[in-house]
Amino acid sequence: MRTLIVLAVIGREWRELVRNKLLLASIVIRHPPGALPIILVRVAGRAPSIPASAVAQIVAGHPQWAGLTPAEVGMAFALQQFLVTFLLLPGYIRSP
Repeated sequence: MRTLIVLAVIGREWRELVRNKLLLASIVIRHPPGALPIILVRVAGRAPSIPASAVAQIVAGHPQWAGLTPAEVGMAFALQQFLVTFLLLPGYIRSP
């Protein structure tokens, strides 16, 4: 998987979500579990500093993340923790 392509898609989706206030509000109000991963990934990316020992330990478990910055490792790790949640989201989010 190419990191730049994935980051571009995630960035585009995030900008679209932030621009569409109605969609963002409906996710946060009606489906808090759907908003939690988005919030945590953003918080992980803005963390002031992730200890080098923590980054080394995470990268040891995921060698494909070796070229990422500490902030990107934090975001990737936070996102990876919610992959199962993302797979289940379509099952309990339905259109009105």
